[in-house]
Amino acid sequence: MDLFALGVSLFYMVFGHPPFDIAKSNDRKYNQLRNNRADLFWYSYLLNRKDLSEELQNLLTRMLQPKPSQRLTLTEICGHPWMQGEVASLQEVQ
Repeated sequence: MDLFALGVSLFYMVFGHPPFDIAKSNDRKYNQLRNNRADLFWYSYLLNRKDLSEELQNLLTRMLQPKPSQRLTLTEICGHPWMQGEVASLQEVQ
């Protein structure tokens, strides 16, 4: 399973657009993650989304790590505090 792509998909669901244009070192946003500068990565996104929890930021940052060995495993994702939060009821979703 490609957990990086899962992180991109989750980011897209939250923001309505991908986290960066292309996963290459010449992409500014991707490069911020690659250089362990999640603070810079999140800065511009947080200007428009004050409601974004630190737990979700942490989950996405750890899923979008460029090096596969530094990404969360599926078990770690499932156990992450953000994943343990409240979920909408069937009636709320409908």
